[in-house]
Amino acid sequence: MGHERTGPGEFGLPHNLVVDAQGRVYVTDRDNQRIQIFDSSGKFLNQWANIGGISTLFMTKDQHIWAGGILRDLEGNAWERLPDAQGGHGTAISDSGDVYVAQLNGTVQKFVQK
Repeated sequence: MGHERTGPGEFGLPHNLVVDAQGRVYVTDRDNQRIQIFDSSGKFLNQWANIGGISTLFMTKDQHIWAGGILRDLEGNAWERLPDAQGGHGTAISDSGDVYVAQLNGTVQKFVQK
């Protein structure tokens, strides 16, 4: 996988990854503002283009992906947005469903599940 470029399977700046239950690997390509999807052998499958410079990914138990402040299904469709989320550099989810987003400025945003 990957050379520092813009084509499928190439990266500007790979930053984070998650793996779904089928073994597909989702990789943030922050500088090219996309998420690329590969099979478990590294074969390029697809990409979600023009979604912004995402640094953080988190796979939920129900197979959705927090990509920055946006919850997406495995096809890349947006399901939910966190209010005032600033993209983030790390994401974690508590057992109760609260979402934590770490920022480069040293702060952590907490979004409480309602």
